[in-house]
This record gives sequence, C-alpha cells and structure tokens, in this order.
Amino acid sequence: MVFFILLACLLSTINSSPLQFPGSKPSGRVPNPCSTNDGTQCVFPFTYADVEHYHCTYASSPTPWCATRVDSNGTVVTNSWGDCSNTALSSCPVESITVPSCVTEGGPQDNVSCVFPFRHLGVTYTSCTTTGKDMAWCSTNTTSAGEHIEEYYGYCPSTCPGAENNTSTTTTTSTTTTVSTTTSASTTTSASTTTTASTTTTASA
Repeated sequence: MVFFILLACLLSTINSSPLQFPGSKPSGRVPNPCSTNDGTQCVFPFTYADVEHYHCTYASSPTPWCATRVDSNGTVVTNSWGDCSNTALSSCPVESITVPSCVTEGGPQDNVSCVFPFRHLGVTYTSCTTTGKDMAWCSTNTTSAGEHIEEYYGYCPSTCPGAENNTSTTTTTSTTTTVSTTTSASTTTSASTTTTASTTTTASA
C-alpha cells in the first residue's frame, strides 16, 4: 500500500513539474517575439506623442511600427523604431484603425479603390487630400513602406472624407445631337437656294 502511495505522489510531481522530460509534450506553444523588418525586437509598452502603446501603431505612419529602445520614462528614443514584421519568426500585435472605403472618379486612375493610409511629402493621410492638386485626391498605389507612388492617384467623390468640396465631372456632353440637326437643316436650305439660282439663270436666257 505504501508503495502505491509513493508511486502516485511521484507521478503527480512529474506531471506538475515545469521541466520538460524527453518524450513529454509541451504544456503550450511559446509565441514568437515581435520584431521589426530588420530583425530588431520591439519594446512594449512605449510612449509616443504622450500616448502609451501596447501594440504596433499607425501613429504618424502609413505602416504599423514599434519602438526598439525607450528612455527611463518609457518614451521611444529618437530614431529607435522600426516597421513591425509579421512573418513565421515574428508575431506582432497591431492596433486597429478605421479608414474610409473610396473609389476614384476621374484622374489618371479612374474607378480604382483608394489606398489608406498613405504618405506623401512626409505627411500621412487617412483621407483624401488637396495637396498639390485642384481637387481632393487619394493614392491608388503605394510602396511597401506606404509611400505614395506618383501618377497612381485619382480624384475622390464628394462622399469621401476630405473631398466634400469636390464637384462631379460627368455633366459635359448634352448638345451634340442638336448641333447635328442644325447642320442638316442648313445643308437642305443651301441646296434649295442653289436650285432657285439655277432656275433664274435659265429663265433669263
């Protein structure tokens, strides 16, 4: 009886031990760390612009990023950050953001979905912008770093944020048939005049 009690205690100790013996199954999967694209490990939490972040953030950036070094106050050190990587070796939590869903109306890229957020001339946009153009526009193609690619843009409809003052560009073709009818009538009159003139000349002879 004592032998069975000791055996039961030994088995209980082995099962509760955090040590992993050969052939035993691990108690759970250890998650991959969160790293930047260059392999540097992210530091969480970190503070940026007086906001504390526990996830990769889109703050001032078209792509999620994290701090790689912080000071004694937990604030990200200047230039110590990187774009977060989600690969087989890196698992990064990313904050969720809400961006509009817009399709362009006119411009070099017509009837194409806008890409938000995008960065242009150092500024990150999450809505349409009038920067550099007469009408509000959005990017339709960006680099992997979120930078707008020139010539890949279109004009936003007035229903998109930032484009409320845009006007429609689809009301300029309504007088073609009227002009055609007038031309036909003019041709008929001209032919009639020519015939009359010819008749007059014959009578005179």
